[in-house]
Amino acid sequence: VSVYNLENKLIAYSLTNSYGEFIIKGLPINIPLELRISFVGYKAFSKRFEASLQKKAVDAGQVILEKSSGLLEDVIVTPPPVRMNHDTLEFSAQAFTLDKNAVAEDLLRKLPGVIVWGDGTITVNGRQINKLLVDGKPFLTGENKVASQNIPKSAIDKVQVYQEFVDPNNPYDSITSINFKLRKNMHNGLFGVVSAGIGTNESYQAVANLNVFNPRNQFSLVGQSNNINKLGDDLNTILRNNTFKGKGVKVEYQPDFNLPGVNKQSSGGILYTHDFIPDFNQDKQDRLSINSFINQSSNNTLKQTTILNFIGNDSALKQQINNSLLTDNTEFTLSSRYNKLKNYNSHFIEGDYNYLKQSGQQFLNNKTLVPGIGLASFGNRFDSSASSTNKISFKAGIDHQGFFKQSKPKLTRWNLSYSLNAERGDTNKAAIAAIIESAGPGFNQNFNRKYNNNSNTIDQRLSFVLGDFGKVLFKKSRGFSNLNFQFENELYFRIQTVDNLITDIDSATSKYVKNSFLSTSGNYNELNESPGLRISRDFMHLLANRYQKDWRLELFPKMQFSMQRYLSPAHPFQNINRAFHDFVPNASVSYTNFQYGEFIDRYELSFSSAYTLPTREQLFNLPDSSNLYFILVENPNLTPSKNYELSFHFKHNTVSRKNAFYYGTTASAGITKNYLADSIIIGKTGRNIYYNTNLNGHKYFNLNAYFNKALVVGDNQFQLNLQANAFLFRNPGYFLYQQTGYAPATVSHIFMQSDSISLNYTYKDFFAINFLQYFSFYNSRQEGFINTKFNNSVSVSNIGISVNPANRLNFNSNVSFNSTMSSSFATIKSTILNASLSYRFLGGENLELKISGLDLLNQNTGIINYGNSYSYTHGTVNLLHQYFMATLSFYPRKFGKKESKK
Repeated sequence: VSVYNLENKLIAYSLTNSYGEFIIKGLPINIPLELRISFVGYKAFSKRFEASLQKKAVDAGQVILEKSSGLLEDVIVTPPPVRMNHDTLEFSAQAFTLDKNAVAEDLLRKLPGVIVWGDGTITVNGRQINKLLVDGKPFLTGENKVASQNIPKSAIDKVQVYQEFVDPNNPYDSITSINFKLRKNMHNGLFGVVSAGIGTNESYQAVANLNVFNPRNQFSLVGQSNNINKLGDDLNTILRNNTFKGKGVKVEYQPDFNLPGVNKQSSGGILYTHDFIPDFNQDKQDRLSINSFINQSSNNTLKQTTILNFIGNDSALKQQINNSLLTDNTEFTLSSRYNKLKNYNSHFIEGDYNYLKQSGQQFLNNKTLVPGIGLASFGNRFDSSASSTNKISFKAGIDHQGFFKQSKPKLTRWNLSYSLNAERGDTNKAAIAAIIESAGPGFNQNFNRKYNNNSNTIDQRLSFVLGDFGKVLFKKSRGFSNLNFQFENELYFRIQTVDNLITDIDSATSKYVKNSFLSTSGNYNELNESPGLRISRDFMHLLANRYQKDWRLELFPKMQFSMQRYLSPAHPFQNINRAFHDFVPNASVSYTNFQYGEFIDRYELSFSSAYTLPTREQLFNLPDSSNLYFILVENPNLTPSKNYELSFHFKHNTVSRKNAFYYGTTASAGITKNYLADSIIIGKTGRNIYYNTNLNGHKYFNLNAYFNKALVVGDNQFQLNLQANAFLFRNPGYFLYQQTGYAPATVSHIFMQSDSISLNYTYKDFFAINFLQYFSFYNSRQEGFINTKFNNSVSVSNIGISVNPANRLNFNSNVSFNSTMSSSFATIKSTILNASLSYRFLGGENLELKISGLDLLNQNTGIINYGNSYSYTHGTVNLLHQYFMATLSFYPRKFGKKESKK
């Protein structure tokens, strides 16, 4: 059922229910409209009407469609703009007229009921899209923007919207997908970009990518290099942010002006996928994918910070720190995956290799001032390090979905998966450190130390799921046979060997000799076993094509068995061999109210429990005094902590064609028994000793809420997005200032809040404006040894404008007003103003010239400002500053292949 204006433009559409009823809301008044009703095999029906203020509701009456019969000499097939094909909603791309260079995203913006939100989220009739496919397949990296901003509208035959059911027993556990079904002879394509920019202050950027696809193969080759904080840490990021884009207003991929230091990066990779069968959908898959990526980066960071450590209600120990850090990192990854799916039964094999090489130099200078004493200590440390990590991963799994073959009572589902991670790490480091204390030369220390640390780790995980087997065990019991029973078990096993050789310079011989205390070797084993039985029951109440209301009750009792073992020949006092076991039940209840054509509400209340083992580092780390001001100490007496959490989830989605509206909230609260709390000892000269201990009394509460509303009025679209997050923690701990001689228990009350509101307005493809207000607040209050309070807040106001004043010409600008406030330091403000102007050349708009100015006011300021219950930290760090750049980009594009002449 469609409504058009007299210019043959689609105004609205609807699908009838099983009774043939339909309602279309939000139609314009005092405008002649035409109602069209069509169904395959029947003659189309049309009727003109007009709504007015006096007659807001128009009754179409009873419509009888006549069957089509007979043969016509000439048949002209005009595809309807929208139709229902079985359970798939289809839009015909030919029914929407756009510019010849328009892309898929431009088409989506024109489809009734489709909203492309400012953050890139896509909704159809209020339902969020989880996957965007091309010819039923994930496109290249699977990122939505790669497909929507590169596939031309002219290559698309239909836009299909459908549900991919994850579990037919729970239809709401599903994902909504959009599929671009390409036209005949458009299943082959080539696109990419070659871009280079040069600017002031020796700034530069270069990007290149080439992408080729056909019905069975997809290939991508990408690379980039820059020194303007545009980080391409993976292949997906490079592709997503370097797309062709269409005629609409453009949101710029901006450099990160908050990234500390001077950063240079060069990265690139290859992606290849092959489908062994031409069809790829939720029923059939047979795919091999290979992904290789290399990333080389360097960073030069300069920090100047002041730390106030409170040692009394009216006094603080002050540390003034200068930190210079230079790092170089090279990372290489190679991954492959093969998966096969048939009749919802699937198996996969996955292998990965990762190599990471890191080198760096750091110089640290620290002055400590104590009230009444003055300079208490002066320390400096220089580190030079080089490390490498090699990691191999293997995963395999089989998933048998037996619920499609339920003619006889039998075990209907089982899943088996296994993973293996093997990692070797090698670190070589040299450290020269010295500390001078005011107490006298006898307390001064000097270090000239070398580290040769090696570790090997093997992690294995085996997961098994069996069920539902309720109908097999209780087939004669009407009550129990309606219960779903599922057995689950997860086994985790870690084997780790450590070999650390630490040497110190011998002043007499000027040679390095072994430090017998810090040098250690050992073997660590950890085992976790978690068997459980998941029991659930579903209740459904429905009225055909009116509503469906579902309840789901679930109980998941399970046990957790754990073992830790560490054997150190060099340090027998570290040896440990202990086991734990506990009952860790989970439970949940959920309710879904689906009012067809109106909204979907879902509520869920759940309870969970689990306990966490202390790490090997928390248990066995030996204190290294050469770290000067932060010495980490072991605690082999730590026991596992157990957490209990109660959470509530609510989500509302309207099913609306024009005015998408969805909101929701999540709240969770928990307590932790034997919490791994912080214990801090501050020495008289500012040296901190840190270790973990078990304490009760840890509590927390989290609240997250979102609100999204879209309104379409003619060619105008408004979007409102609200996000609110609040976190409240009660953290017990110990705090000691050595001058007092005792360490009382303390409690830290921490409150964190972050909120944002975003307003977006767009008019056709001509103009867009965005306003974003972000605010974060941090408050900590300590009770015990001293009673201190700390407040810190950050406010960011951002306004962005994009306009196309003429064909092919685009102007983009955004300004950010930043303010940082705290209870101990003066407020710091800065304004970041960016602007760019671009123009596209050639018939296909493949060539683009862009002039950009970043941080035009030259006010970017790197502020370090945070705190906790015991200390404030404030300082500055070097950041990216003002520069101007000219960028030339070429987008090669070729879609489809010519038919061979007969």
